[in-house]
Amino acid sequence: MGTLLVIFGGRSLRVRTSESLTFGRDSECSICLDANDAGISRFAGRIEYHDELWQVRNLSRKRPLHIVAENRLAAPLPPEAPGWPSSSRAVDGPLTVLVAGELHTHRLALTPSRRVRRPQTFAPKNPVSTNIEPTPADPHQRAVLVSLAAGYLHPVPGYDPRPRTRTEVAETLRCGMPDIDQAIRELGVALHQAGVTDLDNDLDRKLCEWHIAMGHITEQDRQVLLSYAVDDAARPMTTTQSQINDQIKHLVRITARHVAVLLEPQLQQKYGPNWLDVINKKYKPPHPSDLEDSRFCLKVFTVDTAAHAFSTKSCRQHAHELLDLAHQASHDRRNTTTDLDRTRELHEAIVTELAHR
Repeated sequence: MGTLLVIFGGRSLRVRTSESLTFGRDSECSICLDANDAGISRFAGRIEYHDELWQVRNLSRKRPLHIVAENRLAAPLPPEAPGWPSSSRAVDGPLTVLVAGELHTHRLALTPSRRVRRPQTFAPKNPVSTNIEPTPADPHQRAVLVSLAAGYLHPVPGYDPRPRTRTEVAETLRCGMPDIDQAIRELGVALHQAGVTDLDNDLDRKLCEWHIAMGHITEQDRQVLLSYAVDDAARPMTTTQSQINDQIKHLVRITARHVAVLLEPQLQQKYGPNWLDVINKKYKPPHPSDLEDSRFCLKVFTVDTAAHAFSTKSCRQHAHELLDLAHQASHDRRNTTTDLDRTRELHEAIVTELAHR
């Protein structure tokens, strides 16, 4: 029988088939992720050996886990609820479990001692979970859904498990807010009529996560947005000062998200569980910050030796130049279209390098 290697925050655990492992906010969990982060469920998940294979199960009543496969593609693992896909996932090879909290995202790397010969999808569809399969057939509804879920469709480290705002969707698809609101409302009605429950709150996120977990939209669906000549990191060129600064800040945020995914584990390994307090004391931001603060994230990336484990000197130099442009945009200083072009170049250079790490 095979064991399972679990790596979290620089620690490694070897789990036997007769054992199970829980993780979450509660101190009673096998791995207490962060007792002070209310964004994490008390018992977020459990890893166990069942039916001759290792499985990870979502134990939360309302928060998804996120599963990253070897190809860096990720998908939500939803809580158990009527009409939703399975809340468990087979560990059929090396994978990573992401647990998103309010403070930061925790990562558990799982590696079974032997592979399973019958691989499963991220979220196997329960054939009796819904009355019908409400796959969006209307082209406009599908474009709205894909644009809403664009962050979910990027491979790690670009994976961003949050829906885009309806304003961003309207700008991408070049249509009015009433059209976006109506399309999302109709998508929600279709799920409700199919027997999917728990849609009353946070409908936009649940639409994204249900359709992705069911396999109705995938990374390939990002091609839907190409007809609008827009992607997450490629906004149309504009010439007004405020729009230029907004686009620079947008590109900086996307870049910082890519950096944070790789930087955080290295900071944890270097400074230990209180790494965030340590780097705040060390780099003295104007107010307590974390890696969600894009400028603080890029600053730490450019100066802390923890970043040397996954980046080149030229990559960090690019980030330093990008940080200067971010400071200018954040203080509403005059940036030109040339500055915006340079921001795009720096973004693409940094993300391209990190995507191969």
